[in-house]
Amino acid sequence: MRSFFFIACSICAFFGIQNLRAQNNWAFSFQYGFIAAHTPKMAALIQGHSEAIQLSYVLPTCGNALWQQKYRFPNHRLEAFALTTGNPRQLGYQAAALYAIELPLSGNNWNASHDGPTFQDLSTKGIRQSLAIGLGTGYSTKIWDLRENHQAAVLSSHFNIAVLIQYRTYFFITRKTRCFGGVRLLHLSNAASSVPNLGTNNLSIFVGLQSNHQKRITVYPERPFTPQWLLSVSMTGGVKEIDPPGSAKRGVFVLSIFGERHSTFKSSFGAGIDFMYNTSIGNLIANRAQMIGTIEKPDFDQIWQLGATAGYGLSFGDFQFRILQGVYLRDRWKDDGALYQRLSVRYQFHHRYFAQIGLKTHFAKADFAEGGIGVTLH
Repeated sequence: MRSFFFIACSICAFFGIQNLRAQNNWAFSFQYGFIAAHTPKMAALIQGHSEAIQLSYVLPTCGNALWQQKYRFPNHRLEAFALTTGNPRQLGYQAAALYAIELPLSGNNWNASHDGPTFQDLSTKGIRQSLAIGLGTGYSTKIWDLRENHQAAVLSSHFNIAVLIQYRTYFFITRKTRCFGGVRLLHLSNAASSVPNLGTNNLSIFVGLQSNHQKRITVYPERPFTPQWLLSVSMTGGVKEIDPPGSAKRGVFVLSIFGERHSTFKSSFGAGIDFMYNTSIGNLIANRAQMIGTIEKPDFDQIWQLGATAGYGLSFGDFQFRILQGVYLRDRWKDDGALYQRLSVRYQFHHRYFAQIGLKTHFAKADFAEGGIGVTLH
């Protein structure tokens, strides 16, 4: 009964917004799922199903940039979530606000074969299936606390990074409204800026409604693409915390040299070298020595790490999403294993200079979040 009332009120709010802002596209959905126990430590915390509502402002692209045509005219989406966790006493309630790009998997695939732009009506030829990737900020009402919530060693900070991966299909379309459904994964984590940090993965199915106001797009003729090699140098940094919780934040710095070949308009492949200076390793080495009854004072030679990476980049105009697989060539700590991963988003604000944010992980375990700048050498 509570869920039915929740859904009914939300649908009424959706149509109320439509009447007030008829020139914009809005979407509403209701989701039902669960917090996935990705480690054995979380199994006892999963005590019920999660429910959520999601409200989106949708901005379709119109083809005024070449990358929009290459991706079949994707949508920009501003997403807001309010959700339960199934365990309000220990995991509490969560909220998230993020930006997502919705990439059509079918539909919107026009290909002009003549000179000059053409115009197409998007109102009835919109996307049928899509994949969305989003990034933003999440909030959790409950966090780990040694006195009151010591069993829920999941999140240690109220504000966290929110990551969204979502598949959506439109199963009914009219001139004014679309119905849709799909599956989504919403991840919250503070990227080891505070510990403990297991993070939460909310896996769910959803159904919803989206307005379908008319939109005209511009289609330009195909342009030839010339493959090219690029070399970039970047400097990023971040902070992380190690056990015990509440200890001082430690600085991390990464100097990267990366060469890549843009083989298509969308995709690039490359390899590089990472020089990492992780000051938290010094404390970890000292703590380990103390546990076995010895005294060891780490120096620079023990703290710095060297890694080699290879990976894939996906470009959206001036933005690029990059996923890299790395292997340590030199690592005196060794407890994290021989492999690491780096996920990053890069924005080319100048033809030579770019800004970058990202996350370094050891598979499902976050190491640190990073941000910085770099230069592209042609």
